[in-house]
Amino acid sequence: IQKIAGKRLVPVAFPRLWESWPRLNQAQRLAAGRALIKIDPGFHAALHDKMATLDSANKLRALSIISELNQGLLLQDTLFRLCRDSDPKVVSAAVKALGSAEPDKALPVIEAALKHEDDRVRANAVEALAHLDASRHADLLASMTDEREANRARANAIQALMHMRSGEA
Repeated sequence: IQKIAGKRLVPVAFPRLWESWPRLNQAQRLAAGRALIKIDPGFHAALHDKMATLDSANKLRALSIISELNQGLLLQDTLFRLCRDSDPKVVSAAVKALGSAEPDKALPVIEAALKHEDDRVRANAVEALAHLDASRHADLLASMTDEREANRARANAIQALMHMRSGEA
């Protein structure tokens, strides 16, 4: 039954997930995404194709899917490339998705993003660190809590510190 259903669903499943992604709640996204990963061997290739377009909206939606479904490991080379994109929104989403990539390769890119000029990129770098293991960066996170102009990065740093050592947060 799974093979029969898969043959019928695979050609339409990714396009339907892609179009409906913004309207789905988190539980629906996870359920639909996990199911599609199981039945569609071309799922990651389709995401890669969406990220290879020039359209920032496509890149952002693909990065959202990768991030929410924790698929950064399988697409990390593309994520590294997108961390050098000209659009800071794309860079911030790519950095966030690196939280599910291979830590040894992702950490240097995330560490560099912590010093990015855009607050959104720095904030998402903190979130990515929290997914990987922010304990090595506790001092840097503590220094970010003093940034008065960068509220989102500051809030994310405080949240990450709270998960590590609540007294100092």
